[in-house]
Amino acid sequence: MYQADELCMRLVGALEEVLDPAVAVIDTLDAHFDPDLAPPDVLRLMAAWLGFALDETWPDERKRELVRRAGRLLRLKGTRAGLELALEIAFPELPLRVTESGGVVMAQQVEDLPPPVTPEFIVYCDVPLDAPGPVVRMIEQLRAADVTYGLKLKQGGVSTACASDR
Repeated sequence: MYQADELCMRLVGALEEVLDPAVAVIDTLDAHFDPDLAPPDVLRLMAAWLGFALDETWPDERKRELVRRAGRLLRLKGTRAGLELALEIAFPELPLRVTESGGVVMAQQVEDLPPPVTPEFIVYCDVPLDAPGPVVRMIEQLRAADVTYGLKLKQGGVSTACASDR
């Protein structure tokens, strides 16, 4: 019945032209939110939703790996294991190692508790590093708010230190 009317056919054609792209996105929505298939702009958006800032200089596979493992990273956020995992994903070419101070103590009486220790991470890099900024930003993202950190870099055979502002 509508095919006989030229005006109706043009109207339906115009609607199809406008709506088909939206329907195509809805039909493939699950692929848009799969870290392995998502377009780069959606990948950036997913990382931001999860609280991670992606470094634009990273290759796509490294960005996808960070988003893919974000659930585990968020569960481990603020811990040594979480920081080690994040640094391993973000900087696979750097030999980074992490030490920590602080921890959980237990005692029967308050007076039996040891003096409080300020929790701190120390990240060591055993190779010269031109710009420590990306490493510092990753540490800042993954450490707990009350934890200080230090970054010890090997520059020309000499160790130098960068510390947090806490």
